Amino acid sequence: AFAAFLLACGFAAFFSMRFRRSLHLMISSVENLATPGIRGGRISPRTLPGDEFAPLASAVNSMAERMEVQVNHILAQKAQLDAVLNSIAEGVLVIDHDGRVRSVNASLIHLFPRTAHAEGLLPADVIPSEELQKNIDAVKNEMPDKPLKFDMDTDSGRKLRVHVCPIVGEVKMLMAVAVFHDITD
Repeated sequence: AFAAFLLACGFAAFFSMRFRRSLHLMISSVENLATPGIRGGRISPRTLPGDEFAPLASAVNSMAERMEVQVNHILAQKAQLDAVLNSIAEGVLVIDHDGRVRSVNASLIHLFPRTAHAEGLLPADVIPSEELQKNIDAVKNEMPDKPLKFDMDTDSGRKLRVHVCPIVGEVKMLMAVAVFHDITD
């Protein structure tokens, strides 16, 4: 009886370790799905010691393939949007729902060089204009139907007309766009 008990404990330990190894492999593969830059998440059924996790491995692999397609699609859309923004002659400043800089185009960087590394900052941190920050705050809080307009002068002597417009979701502002037209002439 004691030998049978030891044999049963040995089998239980063996299958428990085998199950644990498969489970750790599944967990690390799923964690790799969420890690940017790692083309992981795929599980080879040959690496699993048994057939218990084969359906789950298949589902994880299928999900990884769909996620990769979606990420590639989003990256292509972002590249297209960046190309369009950078081809516009006017300066464009995109502000997120918290009022922080989300992106800028090349024309705005030409007008205000400090905006080149402005992502995550407040517009007032990189564009010296109280009027700009006041209008962004007004758009954020009031969500007007029409763009807010004002004129401003740059340190280099240029005169700009700025239009600040909210991009509104169902109930709140998702982001805002400020467009800087050079009206110096």
